[in-house]
Amino acid sequence: MKNNIFKTLFLLIAGFISGIIFFITFIIFLLLFTFSFNKQPVPKISNSWLLLDYSGKISEKPVAKGPFSFTLSNKNLYLLDYLNAIENAAYDDRIKGIIINGDLTNYSKVHIEEINNSLMKFKRSGKDIIAWFSQADINNYILCTSADKIYMPDTDSADLTLKGYSQEIPYLKKGLDKLGLDFNVIHIGNYKGTGENLILDSMSNELKESYTSIIKNLNKTNFEQISKARNIEISKLESLVNSGATILMNPDTALKYGFLDNKLSYEELVDSISKNKDFQSISIYNYNELQRKKESKNKIALICADGMITNFYSTSNINQDTIGAKSFIRDLNKFKKAKNVKAVIIRVNSPGGSALASELISQAITDLKKIKPVYVSFGTVAASGGYYISCNADRIFTSPSTITGSIGVVSILMNFEEIYKKYGINYEIIKEYKYDDFLSSARKPFPEELEILKNSMLLTYNEFTDLVMKNRKINNNDISKIAEGRVWTGMQSLDKKLTDQTGGIIDTIEYAAITNKLDSYLVVSYPKPEDFFSRISKMSNIKYNIELLNNKYLKNIIQLSLFCKDNNNKPAYLFPFFDIP
Repeated sequence: MKNNIFKTLFLLIAGFISGIIFFITFIIFLLLFTFSFNKQPVPKISNSWLLLDYSGKISEKPVAKGPFSFTLSNKNLYLLDYLNAIENAAYDDRIKGIIINGDLTNYSKVHIEEINNSLMKFKRSGKDIIAWFSQADINNYILCTSADKIYMPDTDSADLTLKGYSQEIPYLKKGLDKLGLDFNVIHIGNYKGTGENLILDSMSNELKESYTSIIKNLNKTNFEQISKARNIEISKLESLVNSGATILMNPDTALKYGFLDNKLSYEELVDSISKNKDFQSISIYNYNELQRKKESKNKIALICADGMITNFYSTSNINQDTIGAKSFIRDLNKFKKAKNVKAVIIRVNSPGGSALASELISQAITDLKKIKPVYVSFGTVAASGGYYISCNADRIFTSPSTITGSIGVVSILMNFEEIYKKYGINYEIIKEYKYDDFLSSARKPFPEELEILKNSMLLTYNEFTDLVMKNRKINNNDISKIAEGRVWTGMQSLDKKLTDQTGGIIDTIEYAAITNKLDSYLVVSYPKPEDFFSRISKMSNIKYNIELLNNKYLKNIIQLSLFCKDNNNKPAYLFPFFDIP
């Protein structure tokens, strides 16, 4: 008996020690692999061209750098680093010019607008910008229009498609009825369309009006850019697009209509600009890695609010970041005590979320403003709660194609009563008073419950509009024309007094520096990227990376249902589904 006990104890100790040895060996192997993976020879960049050929994700948040930055995912490049690299190249005597590889630069519309702004500033240096692509759509072609010359290869397999945007939303009521899944969606604001595809068979006139207005404005922005860059009349451009002539254009057709300057393969282009000598180039990703960090006592804090707004801690869910109020406020409070932080910029890229969390963040920003100036830069979406946390800033910068507004309130309730009946599940509820199971998902809500919820939402909506009127100097007569869930592009938001001026993150930083008389400064970005060992600990918990959830419609529905569950049926400042930019 004793022998068995000792034998068992020995095996446990041996197993424990073996596990530790295996873990240490794994870490050492991973470190060696990481160093070898990241260790690249310093490229020779004398007399070189900077290549915009980064095809990965442009991140709104800072990303890890250095030998411990390896992850199982693709490389990410921080937007601010991308823009700074272009700016630095303008003053770098080693860089002759920029080549845009349009095949590898298909980014979101707002990111393209910000990169275009930086490219236009680069042009002031007198250096050339050349663009080439073998395939392009409206987004990466818009980026190419910043170039002095645009080229395609001489083959009918290459194509360029220029067309307007469209929006597709699946309306699910009939399908959900067959499943027995019932939703109650309550809107405060006639144009607040969030969740209406769960309770209607077709789009409401109000939401259709909002989307039509946005699409027309986005198309107008694109066509004006092409018209100006390529010297093509807008009326002619619209006529070509409407006739279908700009769909799958081969190089000859694109050249005929004036969208190209010539037909050259990439190799021929390289030979022509290097005059058949050795061609030197460096990718923007590698060039960014070589940038030296500036030193200055003065700091501008740049904090990113990226994702759906929740009431607790920032997390990542189904490849979707969340803005946890507690995490975000904790970072804001750091800036109050930091004497060397002279200004704070909040980069907002959020469709909103919890009304309570948005209010708590807004209060924290108001508190911070008593000590430091606070400016906001809009990303792709800054709507509903994303706008709520922005509107009390000292100044708001927006890209022309940012989606913003959506000043309204929504509550989405799910109940499974019909599903339970359909599958013979008897769901028993034990309670003493009528409302002890308030808005339980096991049954349909009582009319009285919906009335209680709606009254709460009206108070929340009034708080939202009061905040906007106070901070944006909008009177009571005008707010109803701007609010009620209406959605605007960044360009439209200027006319509505919801924002102050167009510009990207670089423009916001420059404004903060000039306004606060900072001759030298260092931009410090938050939230800080996770360290190496934190990422290692998460490798065993890869979240939802399966092909099924890459379907944008299914992904949106799942994100919405998870948010409703986490928000506990409470009023939300949440933007409708939208995926054009």
